[in-house]
Amino acid sequence: MYKYFVVGALLLVSTEAVAEPYIEYKNELPFKGEKSQDVTQHLRLGYEFDNKMYFEAGPMTDGYSFETGYKFKMDNLIIKGKFEGADSDERDYIKSKLETEIRYTF
Repeated sequence: MYKYFVVGALLLVSTEAVAEPYIEYKNELPFKGEKSQDVTQHLRLGYEFDNKMYFEAGPMTDGYSFETGYKFKMDNLIIKGKFEGADSDERDYIKSKLETEIRYTF
């Protein structure tokens, strides 16, 4: 888990931005049809930088999770993206996803 934190921190610190630390709790309750699945809870310590980039990592139910991302706003255009990963004791691989969102407001 610490290697993810170190890699993310190095990427973001290289931007020469000032960080603001935060703590975040996240609860995920997935559903299949109308039936709820197992709950996953995350507790993450993170840093948001002046350039609107952030990195966070911490324990979750049965493992660790991490996320890094950005958000840029230019007049009517918003561009957001994030990479999120989870290393669970129940799997031998890291589950991850990459999300990108572009929004233009008229």
